[in-house]
Amino acid sequence: MHEMISVGCELVRETYILVMNHFLKRKLLKDGVDLYEFAMGSAVKQDAHDCTIILKKIVVAEEIDMNLFSRVLRVYMEVGNVLTNSTLDSVLKSLTSVGRFGECNKILKAMEEHGLIVSSAYQCRIVFQLSSNGRVDEVREFINNIEVSGSSENYRTWAIS
Repeated sequence: MHEMISVGCELVRETYILVMNHFLKRKLLKDGVDLYEFAMGSAVKQDAHDCTIILKKIVVAEEIDMNLFSRVLRVYMEVGNVLTNSTLDSVLKSLTSVGRFGECNKILKAMEEHGLIVSSAYQCRIVFQLSSNGRVDEVREFINNIEVSGSSENYRTWAIS
């Protein structure tokens, strides 16, 4: 890929999709993130769906590589995109699918550091899900993070916890 960059090659969407699918199916996440960075720097920008797919693959990996996760977020934001609760929802559903919803605090922290503003309704959903799974320590950590970040406190969040 570095050779392609040095000779001025551009990446077309069809090739990007083909190669990215190859990387993700074989769990070559670092290569996938490298390709994503390259593609986001090209003339044809990738959409929010691409970002979400890569983030989901990272969180369901055997071990969550927060460096890769943050790289994807950084590249996505650098081209003027905005993280949404929809992206967060997809990522947290993937965490849930592998039984690791308890790790949502570090995912949330990374996404908030890259500009995500979690809605009050979504904060309530997170507290409810953590509480339902008996993750009392994670609920406390989440609420502490809300207080530290200065997010508006919602009476429903506190009622659930």
